[in-house]
Amino acid sequence: MRPLLSIVQDVGLHRVDSLKIDIKGHEDAALVPFLQLAPEAYLPSRIVIERASPAGDYPGCAAEFERLGYKLIGRTPNNSMYERKGWGPFAGTS
Repeated sequence: MRPLLSIVQDVGLHRVDSLKIDIKGHEDAALVPFLQLAPEAYLPSRIVIERASPAGDYPGCAAEFERLGYKLIGRTPNNSMYERKGWGPFAGTS
């Protein structure tokens, strides 16, 4: 296992526009440290994440989404979709 941030850096990405994560209950362990430590360019404008339960999202991820200004824009039975407006490479463009 490796931290998500090190994987993104090692493959040479310059930015992350969107992220889909479903790692069977380990979303808080993988995504929270990434969101806390990643440079701004690596913070995705959009995130689709598997829901922890029908009642809601993983608590650590939900707290980081709120701290970073992500807004819930939709839900399916299994996933939640978040967007961070005004951030990222396309901020201010139409």
